[in-house]
Amino acid sequence: MKPLAERIVIQQGDLTEMDTDAIVNAANNDLILVPGVAGAIRRRGGEEIQAKCDAIGSILSGTRPSPRAES
Repeated sequence: MKPLAERIVIQQGDLTEMDTDAIVNAANNDLILVPGVAGAIRRRGGEEIQAKCDAIGSILSGTRPSPRAES
């Protein structure tokens, strides 16, 4: 395995404009996208993202919703 310094890249900028396969954000239990990273994701992606979180509903701490990757 490569050393850690060769596996991690630190970048500065707007993460919603970066060329990535996915953006993962820690959310509160109610999946409400509030200011901060979640707010930036919501502003960039629109209300559809919050609607999908609302459809999942609240989750218990220590669990995760079923993965449903969408592009």
